[in-house]
Order: sequence, then structure tokens, then C-alpha cells
Amino acid sequence: MKIAALLLLLAAAAQAELRVPAVTAYTDPNPNTPLKKWAESGQKVLWFGELKTPGKLNAALAIKLPANVKAQLRLNVAGQTREATATGTGENALVPFGEFTIATAGYTRFELSTIQGGGELDALVLDGPAVEGAHFNLLPRRNAASVHLAYPVPKDAEIDAFYNEVTAVEDPVATFYMACGFHRGYFGMQVNSATERRIIFSVWDAASGRPRTTATPSPRKITPHCSPRATPSSRASLAVKARAATRISSTRGRPANRSASS
Repeated sequence: MKIAALLLLLAAAAQAELRVPAVTAYTDPNPNTPLKKWAESGQKVLWFGELKTPGKLNAALAIKLPANVKAQLRLNVAGQTREATATGTGENALVPFGEFTIATAGYTRFELSTIQGGGELDALVLDGPAVEGAHFNLLPRRNAASVHLAYPVPKDAEIDAFYNEVTAVEDPVATFYMACGFHRGYFGMQVNSATERRIIFSVWDAASGRPRTTATPSPRKITPHCSPRATPSSRASLAVKARAATRISSTRGRPANRSASS
């Protein structure tokens, strides 16, 4: 009897409610839409998460509406759409959208849109068997989305050099295209503004993994190799950055915390 009760308790814990804060969501197409006043038709609110367990998923929205104000909302999950109507009380209320079926494990997009009205969003609330093991960002801090391509090498291989080429076909502001990355440095192109682009890189020596306070400065030489098409001014700029990176590295040992990627 005790074993059966314990199994039921574990099953309930596995399907515990998961609250994904609204502050971790993205808005589209206008990324600067304030979620405290979200009511714009055509402006979507997006969450992304990894659902590791196929099965049934119940979804609801915690939202605050002024008293007696109604909002008609739509939620799309894994190609399935549900609609719900909320009536405001002046306090946070839970608006259920019902059940969705997660057919396969993987990353899932949750798309919230308004048919009419809106309010102050608090959280996306999920429960059901598909929540087991789910992974979402639950913190206010949102790092930029990134993709890394890694090249496996034999375990004991000694690598003297590697070479990559990257062509950016789009250049959204704040994007960084890392052409070369390894555990003690990186090199790439950065979009600083609508009119400013920079080639940036950093190289450091963590003194065989010792803390930065014990890293001993040593002479270094960085020789940038530019394309034959590079202009004299761009070559000069890159050389200045190389010297700056050398000075910083020689006085600050940094831990080896980057994996080889491009």
C-alpha cells in the first residue's frame, strides 16, 4: 500500500505544473512590445521550450485584465490551435486553452495571439504528462539565441591551426558571426548598429587552467592574416585590435571555457 502511494506521488510530481514567465517570451514582429500592455492585434507572443516526453499537454495563460474587460485569445502549440475568452477581475486570472497533443519530443513553439483585446501577461502555465523533463528558460535574463557547429577531432590530436570561412547573408543588429572559436579565443564579425560593422576577436592564455590571479604574463605575438582584398585601413584596424587583445590577455588570465566551434 505504501509503495502504491509512493508511486502515485512520484507520478504527480512528474506532471507538476510548469510556469514559464512572460518576461522570457519574445514578441513578433515588434520585439519591443511591452507585455504589461499587450493588446495589439497581429502582435504575437512567443515562447520556445524543449518537450522531452510525448503525450498530452494542458496549457493556460495567467493574465491580468481590468474588471469586466473581455479578451479573446488564441494559442497555437505544435500546429494545434485553441481559443479562449477571459473576463477581467482586476487581478491575475488563469485562462485555460485546453489540451494539446505532443506527438514527438523536441523543441516546441508556443504562439499566443489576440483576436480581440489583451492585458498584462504573467506566465504560460503548462501541465500534463508532456511536461515531464521539459526544459524552458525560466529566468528574466535572455541570452541571444545561438547555433554552434563543432568539428570533432581525435582525443589526443595536437592541433596547430584551423581555418574557416563565413559569409553572412543577413546582418540583423546585435548579431555576431563567429568564424573561428576555440577554448582560448574567438574571431568573427559583429553588427553594432544599422551603419556599423566590426571584425572582433580575443585570444587569452589561462596558464594551463590555473585561476586568472595566478596566470603569469608572457611575451605573445599575434599576426593577423587578412584577405588580399582587405583595404589598408581594415588591416591597420585589425592589427590594433590584435595588439589590444594581446595586452589584455597578458594581464588577465581567463579560464578555458569555450568549446571549439564556428
